[in-house]
Amino acid sequence: MTLSCFIFSLSCQVPAFEDDKGFCLFESNAIAYYLATDELRGGAQDQEKRALVQQWMSFADTEVLPAACSWVFPTVGVMNQAKQVTERARQDLLQALQVLNSHLLHSTYLVGERVTLADVSVACTLLLPFQHVVDAATRLRRSTKKKN
Repeated sequence: MTLSCFIFSLSCQVPAFEDDKGFCLFESNAIAYYLATDELRGGAQDQEKRALVQQWMSFADTEVLPAACSWVFPTVGVMNQAKQVTERARQDLLQALQVLNSHLLHSTYLVGERVTLADVSVACTLLLPFQHVVDAATRLRRSTKKKN
């Protein structure tokens, strides 16, 4: 491990990544983007799709993740329950699911006609709430769509 990557790990920047040339990154989205194919990034020549991929990845980080953590963590005992905070988080997450649901009414994927990092990022962010707090009826009604 190079010194810069070691410093990342000491400053609790996890996850961290170092390639075989010593290039270092931290933060999951940066690592995923670096390792992804052009197709997963939205296409090599399509700047609009690439921007949309970044948009949905940011949406997952700023809209879904905080609400998901604030709702799930008290449920699994990671942090103390504050009823008002948990209820607000529940409402915020359901609102984010509604945004996703509205978008996915007309498309199978968040960007384009194939899976991109946008889909992966949002799916990973929704994993814990879908496992622990979002009921089955809501999961089936929102943010998931069966492909014909």
